Amino acid sequence: MRLKIKEAIQFEDLSNSGVYYYDGTNPPDGYDLKESIKKVIVKEGVTKIREFSFQNCTSLTSIEIPDSVTKIGAVAFKDCTSLKSITIPDSVTKIGAVAFKDCTSLKSITIPDSVTKIEDSTFRNCTSLTNIIIPDSVTKIEDSTFQNCTSLKSITIPDSVTRIGRWAFYACPNLVVKCYEGSYAEQYCIDNDIDYELI
Repeated sequence: MRLKIKEAIQFEDLSNSGVYYYDGTNPPDGYDLKESIKKVIVKEGVTKIREFSFQNCTSLTSIEIPDSVTKIGAVAFKDCTSLKSITIPDSVTKIGAVAFKDCTSLKSITIPDSVTKIEDSTFRNCTSLTNIIIPDSVTKIEDSTFQNCTSLKSITIPDSVTRIGRWAFYACPNLVVKCYEGSYAEQYCIDNDIDYELI
């Protein structure tokens, strides 16, 4: 197998079992490398997972993120079609747009209460997601955030949310929104003909 010099160097960060140790400076590059990654361990001290870092890592099933990380960049895990779950630590304050778009095996994700906004298309086309709890810290859910999450049955939205963007829950046929009486989320559901329950 012939590799570019950059790609060959990056294979040094990949164990025989498919574990990739990410140091925040050299996101994996090249088809052969990305196809080989099964698990990502972000090294202690890393503060940001860079944009596009693990896009199209189709064999990736799990990620370990330390408390030093404060930001997950846009498109960071897009098209990681084997990723089933991820826990994001409370240190993370921003998750970039499209970060988990098209992660079609993703069944569960914990959004920390340090995040204040869920960006455009963050979880779009995550067709295996079933339940989401939005923490009280969040004030904005942007456009198409959960669009086409066809298995999504329940999402709990706190009354701290004062904006929900266009198409945020478009093509979520099984969804029931759980929200508070008089909240922005309740009015959004009424205006957009979305099923909801008061909590």
